Amino acid sequence: MGLRGAVGGLGALRRPRHLVAAAALAIVLVVLRLVVAPLSLPLVSTVEQAIAERTGVAVTIDDIAMRLGLGVLKVDISGLRTRQDRMSASIGRITVRQGLFGRTLAIARPTVRLDPSGGGDRGPLPRPVDAIAGLEKALAAITNGTIDAGVRDVRITDGRLDLIVAGRPITEARVFQNINGRFRGGRDIAVVLSAIGAGGPIEFSLDRRREGDGWTSEIGVDGIVPRDLAPMKPVQDGFTLSALLKMRSGQKGMVSGASLNLDVGTGTIIFGADPPRTLDSADLAFSLDPAADRVRIEHATFVAGGTLVTIDGDLSPGEAPDDPWSFTLSSPEAHFDAPDIDMPPIVVDEFNARGRLDLVNRLIHFDQIHAAAPTGRVDASLTFDASSHGPALTGAAHVGPSTISTLQGAWPPVVAYDPRMAMLTTVLGGVVRQGDMELAMTPLELDGNPTTSDMIEGALSIDMDFVDTTLTTPEVPIAVQRASGAFRMRDKALSARIDGGVVTTDAGDIVVKSGTFNIRELGAQPAIAVLTAEVEAPVSAVVSLSRRLDLPELKNTDLTPDDVTGRVTATLSLTTPLGPNVPMEDRRWSIDARLIEAASKKPIGGQTFTEANVEVLINERRIAARGRATIDGLKVDVNYSELFAGEKSGGARFVLTDKDRRDRGIDTGDMVRGPVVITLEQGEGNKRTFSADLGEAEVSIPGYEKAAGAPLLAEGEVEGSPTTMTVKNLRVDGGTLAIAGGLDITDGALSKVDLTRFALSQGDRAHLTVASASGGGYRVSMNAETFDASKLVESVRKGDLGGDKKEDGEKQKLPPLSIAVKGDRVRLGADAFATDLSIEARHTGKRLNRLAVSGRLDGVNAGSFGVQLTPSKTGRQLQADVTELGRLLSAFGLYDRMRGGRTTLEARFDDEDVLQGRVVVNDFLLSDEKTLEAIIEGTKKIKDKSPGERGRNPLPLAFQDQNLAGGLAFDRLNADFEKKGDVIEIKEAILRGPVLGGTANGRIDLKAKTVVINGTFIPAYGVNNLFGRVPLVGEILGGGNKGGLIGVTFRLAGPIDSPQLFVNPISAIAPGIFRRIFEFR
Repeated sequence: MGLRGAVGGLGALRRPRHLVAAAALAIVLVVLRLVVAPLSLPLVSTVEQAIAERTGVAVTIDDIAMRLGLGVLKVDISGLRTRQDRMSASIGRITVRQGLFGRTLAIARPTVRLDPSGGGDRGPLPRPVDAIAGLEKALAAITNGTIDAGVRDVRITDGRLDLIVAGRPITEARVFQNINGRFRGGRDIAVVLSAIGAGGPIEFSLDRRREGDGWTSEIGVDGIVPRDLAPMKPVQDGFTLSALLKMRSGQKGMVSGASLNLDVGTGTIIFGADPPRTLDSADLAFSLDPAADRVRIEHATFVAGGTLVTIDGDLSPGEAPDDPWSFTLSSPEAHFDAPDIDMPPIVVDEFNARGRLDLVNRLIHFDQIHAAAPTGRVDASLTFDASSHGPALTGAAHVGPSTISTLQGAWPPVVAYDPRMAMLTTVLGGVVRQGDMELAMTPLELDGNPTTSDMIEGALSIDMDFVDTTLTTPEVPIAVQRASGAFRMRDKALSARIDGGVVTTDAGDIVVKSGTFNIRELGAQPAIAVLTAEVEAPVSAVVSLSRRLDLPELKNTDLTPDDVTGRVTATLSLTTPLGPNVPMEDRRWSIDARLIEAASKKPIGGQTFTEANVEVLINERRIAARGRATIDGLKVDVNYSELFAGEKSGGARFVLTDKDRRDRGIDTGDMVRGPVVITLEQGEGNKRTFSADLGEAEVSIPGYEKAAGAPLLAEGEVEGSPTTMTVKNLRVDGGTLAIAGGLDITDGALSKVDLTRFALSQGDRAHLTVASASGGGYRVSMNAETFDASKLVESVRKGDLGGDKKEDGEKQKLPPLSIAVKGDRVRLGADAFATDLSIEARHTGKRLNRLAVSGRLDGVNAGSFGVQLTPSKTGRQLQADVTELGRLLSAFGLYDRMRGGRTTLEARFDDEDVLQGRVVVNDFLLSDEKTLEAIIEGTKKIKDKSPGERGRNPLPLAFQDQNLAGGLAFDRLNADFEKKGDVIEIKEAILRGPVLGGTANGRIDLKAKTVVINGTFIPAYGVNNLFGRVPLVGEILGGGNKGGLIGVTFRLAGPIDSPQLFVNPISAIAPGIFRRIFEFR
């Protein structure tokens, strides 16, 4: 076969995943062939070129030295280096000795750096017989090659192999150092190698020898650990592998048999933050059946503490090279011994599995797993992903009738540790009638790094129906026995529904009619458990349970189970951290009960109770009772309360409904609708604390609204009598509303309010004071650094500030008010604010008498505005000056299609509160105003409505194709108006502009929220109006000095938010004097 044949036989191994030994041996054999052949100088370049030609590998050599001794030729090659894609190699020195009886080689300091990830397609996995035959063929090629080349001995010293995957952390590199070995050639070959790997010393041996007409080969390795093969983060240490492969082949190389024995030593694995788990040993034996082309698993035994699992089965390749391999497994013996559970091992007497091994995609599918024990059974499927996207594990299982102890004992501690421990500590005994589980473990759970471990949403799902179970927690001395219901777990949230059960006490059983147990986050530190239950029991049993919980609040009452009689139905709740030595003050609990014919032999609060039919609330803060009972021999209505941290009180907790408030003269109207829970608690002397819970009420006041169910709580301290009192530490919290301060009431009337914090929205910083005035009424002052008045503005815009009305419709009289407001920055809308805002006002109680408002919109001078209301001999004068009306209207959310508009308003209130005046707006622009655009479009289409005018545009030529995209500019708008009640009458409005103009009149009903505007639209107003200004002719043709030769009458009518536009096209072709015939009436 020769050296070329030997190298060719090894060529099958030279792929992106180079075998280091084969690569080094190929280089040495080529150099050897060149050394013994005739050479011409220069020697180094010739050898480099020859290696490149014969192997396709470019090398560099520092030096070649040759010496000829007596019968011996010695060649020293120094500094041989090569670099390829994914591999680089160097050899310090190669010494070749050619003697009369063969050649020997000494290879010193070989170093290979290799990227084992390869490139491109890995190719299909060969069938078992083909794989063994290929290995045997390669060994035969080496044997024949060394014989032909005369190589009888090769020694390697101080070698190193680095396996580093490009792009991966250097910590994942696999390094083999101190590689030393010896190869002995001839008909029989032997290889011995030693190295230092991740787990310590590694020994490798290969022995191929002739036996009869065939060959026997043995390949052994000892000392390899999983980290030498691939990065495996969950593997912490150990798992030393010892493997021995034996092959037998006939004279023509036909494989007659093969076996593989694999021993695994003790090792530790860690998944995420779970405790370490130890595998004591594993022993696996495989054999090859050449005729069936099948691998037989003779046995696979795994031992971990008291757990022993033995498996046998078959492994068969698929029909096509890329098809998954199929396997079947069974277990003649399996004992599961959970190290953290004090119970006998679970004996599985029936186990079988089948699945597929997809080596191309690096997937293992357990399509069916069946396990049965005398006390339970499970059917499951699993998939393990070992590809570059993994490792990952997914699976599903169905549990048949099984005892809970069997499931707990067979649940591997390495799978979903936190949920498993939660189940171990909360569910004791009983039977699962049926259940389902789904599991998904991502690389974060399987990488062994606790800082990256986190369960993805939907990673764990458990649903089980249980009977005759005990539910408890180690931290709380309560156990619901003989419980039935359902157990559910979603990821790290655990819950149980209890359909029935009992809690035993020294004073009798508490019957649990229904209940729940929830832990929202098992991984929280600490986890919080919430328990609720609907129970029925003797009162003595409830007292016994309360004392078992070591509740100091109840102990202070000196009650014992023997002191009480009667029965109780109750709702129990407990919220507690889970952990050792949890202080009682960290727990929240309550007992909401109804006592039936209950009695107490021992005084409670200094009084004895009998025949009590009372609702009782007990929690960590207080005990309260309400109902009817006989107290000290007298039948009375009970309203008792005691604070455990303070003195006894005769306070009350009651609910004020809408009717209750009206009956007591506190009609809140639409401002507060729904129940308000009032709590009064008596303190020392005449001091009391109070709280008003408006959580279930609807609240709607200017600037603040909340729906029923949203929190709103007012609380504070009261000192004094009902008619003269001081409220301190007043605090109101509800969503965005936040108020803090105090107030005084003198002689039954409010005399002082000092709110150091007044906020309608988050971020508000305002101080509000109210003080009684000497002449009656109140002085109101507010200073705000920043204040969001957008909701208040919205209430004004919607007309929600009209005040409460009497039944006859008249507004109720207010007290006289003097108001002063200063605001540095006040938000008016989503994108609008006012700075330097100043408001001063006086209200007589009947009407607003004086008003002065000034400020700047958006902090610019162009946004300045001012309003003055002053009394006069004929009524009240109202004046306003706005730099840009469009900016002001947009800020208040009234109209956002106007730009500019220097505006003045002068008006007068008469004694009947009728307002008359005029508003003048100069130099403004309307953009995207659909109403005006609709009128213009209607005018342009008039030519199509009249046969005589068809094809002719009635607009002057200079204005026929006006582009409205930039808006419509106007020079001036004058409007005379009158406001009486809720109705605004526009007596006459005149609009002038270079393109458009018009006149209008009509009325706006603010109460009915309707509008009716009639008018005439005059296109090209500047030119068109000239005809109206000519005496006599203007009246006939132009309709007067405010009209034009061409005009279209229109009406805008309907709801204010969406009025309809009506246009009379005939009016456009009628002379002005006749156009009035077509005006809308």
